[in-house]
Amino acid sequence: MNEKIFDGVYRSFAEVPSVTGYNSTNYLDFLQGYCEARADEVAAGAFPGPQGRNIQSNVLIGVIASMPGRLTVLDHGGGLGQMFVAVAAGIPDRERLDYVICDLPDTIARAKEADIFAKRGINGVRFVDRPEQAGKCDLIYFGGVLQYVDDYAAFLLRTLILRPRKILI
Repeated sequence: MNEKIFDGVYRSFAEVPSVTGYNSTNYLDFLQGYCEARADEVAAGAFPGPQGRNIQSNVLIGVIASMPGRLTVLDHGGGLGQMFVAVAAGIPDRERLDYVICDLPDTIARAKEADIFAKRGINGVRFVDRPEQAGKCDLIYFGGVLQYVDDYAAFLLRTLILRPRKILI
């Protein structure tokens, strides 16, 4: 049986048509502007308003806050840092974080070129294009990547080599 149960519901990611432009120049331009505006707020010590937070960022803030000590967080599929800017001001002791953003090579090259956070004196953010470059992680956040991976189960298993204490999907 190869019918969809409901319109827009598919049996596997392979059946879903690709309609995103998440790695397009226009989308990266949009993300850069967004991240720069939110990073300005973070650098000023302001907690991002509703335009800068969502339920995912609030959950991520809570999980990070519940983990004591120095933490390495891997944001897999983190783009130019849009989730980092959403959570950064919500973590009062942000200096204990090593926040590693992993994405496609073109996206990471753009992030490194833009240098959004270091230009604003926001430290503790690194960009990598392969998860193993992050080293051992305490928390892996998969908020923006699994929907683009054909074999998400194998993808998750490969990432477990980083031995995280917690995973947030």
